[in-house]
Amino acid sequence: MSLIGDYLGAAPTSKDALWARASMLVVAQYITAPADQGVGGHRWSACVVTAPDGEAYVGTMHNGGVPGNPAPAKFQSCVVSGSGTGVGIVSCDHAHRIEILGWLQVSDQMVADGTLVLPPPAQIQQSCVDLARSVTGADDPTYGGQLRISARPLTWVATDPPLPGSSAVAVPDCFGELVGEGELVGTVMGLGDAPLPVG
Repeated sequence: MSLIGDYLGAAPTSKDALWARASMLVVAQYITAPADQGVGGHRWSACVVTAPDGEAYVGTMHNGGVPGNPAPAKFQSCVVSGSGTGVGIVSCDHAHRIEILGWLQVSDQMVADGTLVLPPPAQIQQSCVDLARSVTGADDPTYGGQLRISARPLTWVATDPPLPGSSAVAVPDCFGELVGEGELVGTVMGLGDAPLPVG
């Protein structure tokens, strides 16, 4: 695991797992001190993570999303409906109804074979529910039926090289979708058994 991954507290995803946990949206930079802030040939350096929008963030991202320590919503992936039938990925500090919990891992072998070999739909759905339980830290990841856990395509994934007949394929995403009125105004990653952030 990388230094950034260690700092964020992201559990490594097994290459054999069906899903990869949705990672925090950060920009990582390696910075060094200006020449006038060194002694001899030695200067300080730092590994820095910032918000992808470049705006200031007050707080820490350390272990964000680890169960019992909700992730900062600014750094999680949520979905809003666009014009027509399109969707857009935004940070979860925007009002939304869907949060991405995990991405299907398309293996190199699948791409090399030119086909997606997936388990039966019921198994995919159950593994998504299991992932939701893991990433939220909640015994009931539906929060009493307020959140629908689904495994179906939300977006198209480009593959390189492309699979035969297409440069992109629809693969399932694992996500939680608010049921009923209102919108989510935060993230469920690491929320535990606290109330859903519904506004």
